[in-house]
Amino acid sequence: MASEVYKDGLEEIHYAIDPASDPGRQFAVDSEGRVWLRRLLDRETAASHAIRVWAVDGGQPARTATATLLLPVLDVNDNPPHVAGPAALHVPENSWPRHVANVTLGDADDWTLGHGPPFTVVLDTSTPAKVREDFAVDFDSSKHASRRSNSLSPYCNK
Repeated sequence: MASEVYKDGLEEIHYAIDPASDPGRQFAVDSEGRVWLRRLLDRETAASHAIRVWAVDGGQPARTATATLLLPVLDVNDNPPHVAGPAALHVPENSWPRHVANVTLGDADDWTLGHGPPFTVVLDTSTPAKVREDFAVDFDSSKHASRRSNSLSPYCNK
């Protein structure tokens, strides 16, 4: 707690957060100058905050001070990986085994902290059996879907 000594004793100091520095109203300051979180922070929304705290005494004239708190938000692995594309594939009937798509993966978390790749890519278990038989994911690069050669019509090799 901050306090100032005047001729007549201790004078109370009032604290406030500059609303322009906290547009989401995520922080609060109590009567002793302690800054509190009002709600959860999300690093993917704002990686850091610069909160200005005002202190005003009760003197005449009132004296003020401002402190800027720099608050980096540490990342936690709270976002799943996502497939950025393609969402649908169109492969002509009786196509030869070949590369058919590059799948781009992403994750909003901080990869430098290990909250990203390597990813494991598999076909969803709800994928129809025929599709799972005809397509494979190249696990070495986690980027390719290819038609399997064993699914070709027996007439293609003649």
